[in-house]
Amino acid sequence: MTLRAGVADVADHRIMTDPERATLRDRLALDDCAGMDDAAAAAYLSAQPMIDNPEPPRPVPKPWTGLDLIRALPPEKIPAIKADNYFPQIMADIRSGSVAAVEEAMAYLRVFGLIDDNDVTALRAVVEATIPDPAWPPKVPGRSWAQATYGDRAFAIPNPHYVYEDGLTSLSYAAGQVMPEMVAEARTVETAADAADFPLDVMPEGGD
Repeated sequence: MTLRAGVADVADHRIMTDPERATLRDRLALDDCAGMDDAAAAAYLSAQPMIDNPEPPRPVPKPWTGLDLIRALPPEKIPAIKADNYFPQIMADIRSGSVAAVEEAMAYLRVFGLIDDNDVTALRAVVEATIPDPAWPPKVPGRSWAQATYGDRAFAIPNPHYVYEDGLTSLSYAAGQVMPEMVAEARTVETAADAADFPLDVMPEGGD
C-alpha cells in the first residue's frame, strides 16, 4: 500500500518508535549481522527459516485401478463376472476412476448374486483407502526475526527521492519485515530527539 505525506512531515518522519528502534539496533549489534550493509541486514532479519512442518500430512485417496478391484475378489468368482453381458460397461465405468461407478457396479453384481456382502466390503476397502498426502512438505517457512519481533506491525517507509508535482512525497508500507530504511534509521538515530539530524539521503532509491 502506498500513501502520500507532506514533505515537511517526511523530514521529521521516524519509521519506528524508540523501543522498536532500540530492539533493532541491539539485534544489529550481534555478531551475525556484523559487516552487513543495510540491505543485507534487512534481508537477513526478514528471512523465514525453514522449519519442520508442525501439521501432520492429511490423508488423501489412494489411487486404484480396475485390476486392484478384480484382485480384491475371490478368484473363483471372476469367470462368472467376466461372462456377464454387462461386464464391458462395468470395466469402462470403473476405468473412469469414479467411486460412484464402482458403487453402481457393486449394486448390479450384488443383485444378480455375482458377489456377496463380504465382496462389497473388500471392494469398498480398495476405493476408500487413503494414504498420507505425497505433496505434504516436511519443511515449511517459519517466522522470521522481523515477524517474531514486530508481528504484523506496518512500518511507513518514506521515499525522499520521489516527490509528486503537488509537493507530496511517497510513503510505502511494509509489514512483517525489516526494510533497509529501518536498518539505516536504527544505526543512525538513537532517540526521537536525534531524528532532526537523521540524513534522508541514506534511504535507498526505488519503490513508490
